[in-house]
Amino acid sequence: MAKVKLESIIDHLAPDFQRVLEITVRGVASDVEIDSRRLFIAFRENVRRHCSSWETVPDRYVDGG
Repeated sequence: MAKVKLESIIDHLAPDFQRVLEITVRGVASDVEIDSRRLFIAFRENVRRHCSSWETVPDRYVDGG
């Protein structure tokens, strides 16, 4: 099993995650006004609050390349 620093991965993928979160919310609640930056910040804070800094994942999900 590999360990990944979840917060760092989220920060690294922030532009993509922010865009995808906005698309997701618009898909399920199209009538809601959202600020995609604030949504992402709330998402990141909730990950920090509810997940470990280092998460163990199966090796098949990690490529050292």
